[in-house]
Amino acid sequence: MNVATSQREFIADLTPREREVLSCVVEGLTTREIAERLSISPGTVRRHLSCATSRLTDRARTAATRERLEVMIDAMLPDSVPSPAEAWHAQQNAQARSELLQEFGALTAEQVADQAGSAAANRSALASRWRNEGRIVGVSWHGRTLYPAFQFRDGQPSPIIEHAAAILHDRGLSDWALALWFITPSGWLSDRRPVDLLDEDPERVLAAADEALSLPA
Repeated sequence: MNVATSQREFIADLTPREREVLSCVVEGLTTREIAERLSISPGTVRRHLSCATSRLTDRARTAATRERLEVMIDAMLPDSVPSPAEAWHAQQNAQARSELLQEFGALTAEQVADQAGSAAANRSALASRWRNEGRIVGVSWHGRTLYPAFQFRDGQPSPIIEHAAAILHDRGLSDWALALWFITPSGWLSDRRPVDLLDEDPERVLAAADEALSLPA
């Protein structure tokens, strides 16, 4: 089998998206650059590369093909190796995010519209508008935006969340860091969590927000 035939069979095994991703790899783009070009997440890029690698490993018989596989494997590696401290921080942060969603749940943009009684044809427009106005907090979860459920009252944004979020934005918090602030015990609240005092003592929550520094994203 000549090299040209091997290359054709190699490509024939790929999905159209995997071909796009590999084409970008051949250009020398990083995982993040590929994600931006194709409007997908870096994680999705790595999944496409992983699937392609798994499917095509049996064809890795020629030196040229093995070299292509090495390029794919290298593209799936992170751009830099985290330090032990960075790895520990990332692990703790990931756990905190998971616990937040497990305890309180989260809504998709469509569910936000449904709970608010919106009749708009664009089911994601309301949540997007509220988020842009700073009325609700959105977080990224596996390539989609979710809205922690604790910030809604009868389908509408909690005014205390909105007010506290405005203060915290000025402190440099946004997205996950902002959401995590509400579930993190605060010394200003006698080590209670802001989320537990939203209805009981909203003024203390706003005072704690006013004293906030910043949290890791």
